[in-house]
Amino acid sequence: MNNPKYELTKEPIFHSNRTLYRIKALRGFGDVKKGDMGGYIAHEDNLSHKGSCWVYDDAKVYDDAKINNNAIVFNKAEIYGNAWLFHNAEVYGNAKVYQGAEIHGNAKVYNNAKVYGNVVICGNARVFGRAKVYDDAWIYDDARVYGMAEVYGSAKVSNFAEAYNNAKVYGNAEVSDFAKVFGRVEVYGEGWVYDNARIYGNAKVYGDSFVYDFAKVFNDARVYGKVEIFENSKVYGNAEVFDKSRVYGYAEIGGKTLVSGDSRIYGTAKLKGRYFIVDEVIYE
Repeated sequence: MNNPKYELTKEPIFHSNRTLYRIKALRGFGDVKKGDMGGYIAHEDNLSHKGSCWVYDDAKVYDDAKINNNAIVFNKAEIYGNAWLFHNAEVYGNAKVYQGAEIHGNAKVYNNAKVYGNVVICGNARVFGRAKVYDDAWIYDDARVYGMAEVYGSAKVSNFAEAYNNAKVYGNAEVSDFAKVFGRVEVYGEGWVYDNARIYGNAKVYGDSFVYDFAKVFNDARVYGKVEIFENSKVYGNAEVFDKSRVYGYAEIGGKTLVSGDSRIYGTAKLKGRYFIVDEVIYE
């Protein structure tokens, strides 16, 4: 290696049954000065000698993990398995990125977040708190996943969307645009929440259902099948909307109402009792 930027020192530590070595800068780059001590790596394949990438503090990179370009790892973060950080990615705090996860672009993973599997976190995305992202999930653009939220399966959270509190997004579900899912909600199957929609409380959206525009689904409501909830409509309480039903306009479905079949509820219609609607059109 011509003009190496660091060396492994003779300060080994034993971590997770592996021997790691503290690194020392041999030349200045980025905000690192010649002679600065860095974090720990297992071997030189963990950290590129090119770019401004660096491992700071007590951070650890080992196994076949790679840090490239201008990516940085600091505090007590750990990168291992076949994980790969590149571009301007940052991982810090007590975060862990492992298995085959990729973090790139300007993405950041921090606090006590865990990212693993074949996940991709990119763009300006942020994963933090105690959030978990795993399996084949993607978090990208300016999306945020935080709190105790989990995104897994082949789910995607993108644009400026947010998943937080104890929300779960999984299967092939998508949350995008400016949508927010929070509380103890679950969005799964082929469910898609987008635009400025809100899903919260203990609500569930699944199947091939779409919730979009400024629509809200909350409390213990269930939306499933090939349903569409849109415009300024609301579904809440213990209501269930399923099959191929559509709720839109300023309509509200609450209480223990069940809406099924090819029903259309719109305008300013409000159903808040124990109604059972099948293949009906209701509007006000």
